[in-house]
Amino acid sequence: MVTEFDQDPGDWRRRRGANHDMVPTRLELAKNDPDYENDFIAENGYASYAFLDGYALPHLRDRVSGWTSAAVGRQNAGDNSGATASAIEDTDGTGGAAVRRSSPGV
Repeated sequence: MVTEFDQDPGDWRRRRGANHDMVPTRLELAKNDPDYENDFIAENGYASYAFLDGYALPHLRDRVSGWTSAAVGRQNAGDNSGATASAIEDTDGTGGAAVRRSSPGV
């Protein structure tokens, strides 16, 4: 069992930075390639349009929402890490400031 609560605010801030750095790449992955749909028939023929309409386009829409959701999750994790670092620094050494309904005289 751990007897001390030993957290490093700097480590939490590094986690915040790492999570926030992942957001732009996930948003980039969420973008569709407009040339894929425009050139699909020219590259694959008219018979393959059923695949594009029935399977590929719904997948591309789901891909956008999935990667956007992943970006939002990383943004939230980074924000929470930053808030955790501040909370650790603001808590006094005895933990009295973190206890609800406590007063200095108690």
